[in-house]
Amino acid sequence: MTAPSYYFRTRDELVAAAAARLLEDDERDVAAAIASGGLPFLLARWSSPSRRYRLVARFELFLDATRDPKTRALLRRQRATFLEAARAAFEQAGMSEAALRGELLVATMDGLLLGGLVGPKRSSGEL
Repeated sequence: MTAPSYYFRTRDELVAAAAARLLEDDERDVAAAIASGGLPFLLARWSSPSRRYRLVARFELFLDATRDPKTRALLRRQRATFLEAARAAFEQAGMSEAALRGELLVATMDGLLLGGLVGPKRSSGEL
């Protein structure tokens, strides 16, 4: 097994690569959700037991961002991507306060995903 230091010389490089990979995967999933059923599809996909590692990585990065300004800046830029997509979706639907609704949607999804990760065990068909 190759050590991470073979690919990433610094911790900052490793964290940035992990965050970039999560963003790529998330953007691909969002595009699939738009084409295949929206939020229920996305929540089911992200909370799937086979993708648990991604949720753990996501929340590890969130925790790291509370201590590391570089991680915090990186995640803020990435989060802005999702906030903008949510705002645009609400705006396109003709809803008022699209930016606020987008922020609430993203925060709600984060909460549901965290709850599914650490909450009581559920069947595979449930979040």
